[in-house]
Amino acid sequence: MKGGFEKKKLVSFSKDNLDKYLRESCRAEMIHWLAILPFWVFGFFTPPRVISDMLIYALAINLPCIIAQRYNRPRIVRIVQRRGGKKERMV
Repeated sequence: MKGGFEKKKLVSFSKDNLDKYLRESCRAEMIHWLAILPFWVFGFFTPPRVISDMLIYALAINLPCIIAQRYNRPRIVRIVQRRGGKKERMV
């Protein structure tokens, strides 16, 4: 995405870049949680058993991303704190 933040590999360990990573990490986690919620909408158009299948699918697709955000964010907070920038816990 143009103007997006590269999360796969940090290009800089500057405080500004790490702070931006923390913000993007929180946003990414929120988006993945929100992406799970509409699974039930398919129940209006399909048989009821599909709702549970869609929940399983939504969890399988989004939970790994949520776990990755929860794993990486505290690591970045520790890096910021070690460098002297007392950052609030964003966990």
